[in-house]
Amino acid sequence: MWCSIESADRLVLQAGVAPSTLLVGSTLTEQELTRMAAPLGLTIEPGKSPSWWSDPRVPIAEDAFWEQVRAAVAATDDPLPLMWQPAMHVEEWSLVTVDDLADVRKRVPPGAMVLLCASPLWDCTNGRLDELMATAHQLVDEDRRLRCVWREAATGRIYSDLPVYDHVGLFDRRATIADADRFAAYPCSPGTEWPEGVIAAQTPDVDGVLESRWRLMV
Repeated sequence: MWCSIESADRLVLQAGVAPSTLLVGSTLTEQELTRMAAPLGLTIEPGKSPSWWSDPRVPIAEDAFWEQVRAAVAATDDPLPLMWQPAMHVEEWSLVTVDDLADVRKRVPPGAMVLLCASPLWDCTNGRLDELMATAHQLVDEDRRLRCVWREAATGRIYSDLPVYDHVGLFDRRATIADADRFAAYPCSPGTEWPEGVIAAQTPDVDGVLESRWRLMV
């Protein structure tokens, strides 16, 4: 288990990165922290929270990013899958159109990673799922994983799962998505779990600053 406790943006207790380790982080200055820590026998070391999504190459999801998303969505005939991830292993998916993009943007919380897939989910009703799965099997190789995304017909909810590495994993996924009405298998970018060609950014935190925050991960 990996978890955290935050207190008024002053201190963060984090456990689970290493066995028998408890880290205390803060945005206070080193001088302020030293005054607090010294009576407790603690030492202060400068450093940055090793948030799993903290990556300087990921832009901030400001107006320019959402305009880029709008242009990509407008260029297709079908809605595109958009995912936001506020914490590790917590994903929310939506099929977005130009008309509902503004409402979807409002639902994305602060500090979340946002990804827009470059191609839509395909109709997999009336036997088309087997055709799409056959195409997906052709994309599997030892160096590239596949990210399956599908829409459950009964609820309209979008699901995804961890990337599959081989034909056996893809075959097992077939039973999971048997009730889907839309499906796509996206080849992942090398070394990542995300489909190739995604448009990605991170929403600012509640204070308007893009910085790593500790999140709950089980």
